[in-house]
This record gives sequence, C-alpha cells and structure tokens, in this order.
Amino acid sequence: MRARRAEAAAIVQKNANLANGFATIQQNNTQATGDLISKIAMQRMSKRV
Repeated sequence: MRARRAEAAAIVQKNANLANGFATIQQNNTQATGDLISKIAMQRMSKRV
C-alpha cells in the first residue's frame, strides 16, 4: 500500500512539473508575441512621421 502511495505521489509530482513547464512556455510565447506587436507598432508609428 505504501509503495503504491509513493508511486502515485511521484506521478502527481511529474504531472505538476510538466504543467509548470507548459505554463512557462506559454508565458514566454505570450511575451514574445507582445514584443513583436509593439515592435511593429513602433515601426508603423515612426514611418508615418
């Protein structure tokens, strides 16, 4: 019983680590997209003047 509980805890921990990894990747993607959009906006603004 104890072995099974330890195994379940390990699986839960592994899933939590995976979820955190995906969350970090998503956050980085969002940040990069925001940077791109602001770069394009700045370029467009500077071209108009």
